[in-house]
Amino acid sequence: MALVVALVTLTLHLLSINKTDDGKLLPVLGSINVRENDSFSLSFDFLTNNGSNIEFLSQTDNLKITADSENFEVLNYTVEKSSGGNPYIYAFHASCRVQGIDPIELHKLTIQTKTAKYTYDLGKIKIVPHNQLQEPDHMKLMSNRAANTKAGIGNYGAEYTNEGTKPAVIKQIVIDSDFQAYHPQVYLNDQLISDPQNINFSVPPKESVKLLIKFQKEDSPYEIFYFSPTIILESSTELRCPYAISGALLEQKDIQNLYQKYLKD
Repeated sequence: MALVVALVTLTLHLLSINKTDDGKLLPVLGSINVRENDSFSLSFDFLTNNGSNIEFLSQTDNLKITADSENFEVLNYTVEKSSGGNPYIYAFHASCRVQGIDPIELHKLTIQTKTAKYTYDLGKIKIVPHNQLQEPDHMKLMSNRAANTKAGIGNYGAEYTNEGTKPAVIKQIVIDSDFQAYHPQVYLNDQLISDPQNINFSVPPKESVKLLIKFQKEDSPYEIFYFSPTIILESSTELRCPYAISGALLEQKDIQNLYQKYLKD
């Protein structure tokens, strides 16, 4: 009997150590435009079984959060825990800034407490700072959004109004190369653009243009997407569209699916 008890205990122990509860930083693919020296928001979402064995989740004050670029800075952050059940998402909502106008890429996220340092694979976020004076002030942004999806990449939309006195002629829609894998289709006012690199679309004064980019939902190593395109006008000025977020909505049922994918054997 003692041998049976010992074998059962050993089996349960082996099962417990084979199941991971170390948490998973949900991978992000991003290509975003930000204004030079302005703050912008990013969210770092940790999937955990209960969070109890991740040190920094029990002491979320006074953490030092950095990434693998010297020009990237986290100014401040808040931590939000998903409601209900188990597993949990702990979202670090961070206010960030990039110094200078050189593009950067983020691949790693490091969280440091008073006693330890944790480094996670973040995915890939390209951040392109720009000088706001380069943008034509007569093209006013009316709205921008992403069609969020429970899994995979969603669509991107933006609407601009020409508040100038002359037509604004769109020549190109620039989409980051990493997002080409999702076969983007570009529409301007519901018109499919066959070649986004060679456009001659005129927006008369006082009229609006709606940009829609549809992505196909391919198998992807990423769960969350930050995306913004760039509109190049005939005057060679660049209209840097603001970014929008799509991907995992992080509702409880979606969290359960992510748990099955990443943490459960």
